[in-house]
Amino acid sequence: MRYLDNKKVALQLHEETRREMRKMENVVLESLRNAWAETKKHMKASIALHVVNDFGNGPMNKPEALRRGTLFRIEKDVQRLIDLMKAHFLPSVDNALREARFQEMLRTVWIMRQTLPPAVKVHLPLGFGAVASVTRESARERLDLVIREGKNRKSDMSFSTHFSSWTDAYKSALVHNIALGSINGATVQDATDEVDATKVGSPSNHMEAVLDRLFLTMFAANTFGVGGGHDDAMDANPDAPVNEIWQARADSSVCDDCAAMDGVKRSETDLDVTLHPSCRCAWVVDPAAWADVGGDSVEGQPSTAMVFRDEDGNPVGGAVVQFNDWITPNLEKIKAARKAAGLM
Repeated sequence: MRYLDNKKVALQLHEETRREMRKMENVVLESLRNAWAETKKHMKASIALHVVNDFGNGPMNKPEALRRGTLFRIEKDVQRLIDLMKAHFLPSVDNALREARFQEMLRTVWIMRQTLPPAVKVHLPLGFGAVASVTRESARERLDLVIREGKNRKSDMSFSTHFSSWTDAYKSALVHNIALGSINGATVQDATDEVDATKVGSPSNHMEAVLDRLFLTMFAANTFGVGGGHDDAMDANPDAPVNEIWQARADSSVCDDCAAMDGVKRSETDLDVTLHPSCRCAWVVDPAAWADVGGDSVEGQPSTAMVFRDEDGNPVGGAVVQFNDWITPNLEKIKAARKAAGLM
């Protein structure tokens, strides 16, 4: 007979959660990269059209470019193309971040449910953040209010807002570089090359690197970062017999700060943020020993062993319900939580 150690199981389920969340992350990130690549392609075509119309295949001349409005039209078209991307694609990014936050919350609840004794109640929060915490005790009576607030509430950290700030800087830098090139007699090829060459920020970064870093940071913030889906689940279960342990990624890219925090309990530190942009480390559920919270025990087994008994009272070992199998009997509760979060 095999008994499962609930602490080890919690870490295994956390690793499964990270793999599944990474899949979600990669799908959206790839779409974001493709959308920006398509936008740049249209920028190049537009810039080339304006330069050729005013200067043919010859060199640009800044006074003439100003007189003919070449630079003004280029700036206007670049802004139009960026706005098109924002209008057609970015709402789906914000929605994907909200969905990721919801999935992280669900999986955190699932991990607690699988590693705590059956007698311990684990609550599924309705909505996000403060909205969820004030409604979980009287969910049915307040569900309509939560749904209304959820539908009108975007992610606490809007990717679109940050994206706009960076693309505004990119547009200004791109037009400036094209204008600077016109002083030196840039050709149409020189002007279109600036779409790829232009960097923004300090230190300067290509927009592809900016978008990757921005999205990965926002994804972390909405999932296992402070105020994300993991915290939504923990806030809805303040009395659950669990600790939260900082788990640093055991790979070559982990930073010194994260590595130094590995294994520290959240209750024992003032650290209350994701440590750095694109951080891959996280707080993980560390359930209390079953024997300490009224769970069953068997002689010869550790206090963390997950023990169940059959109808005759005989111990039958440990069992873990997989995530998709756990969803089915909880589907109505999950639907209510999804509505409250504005996802239906």
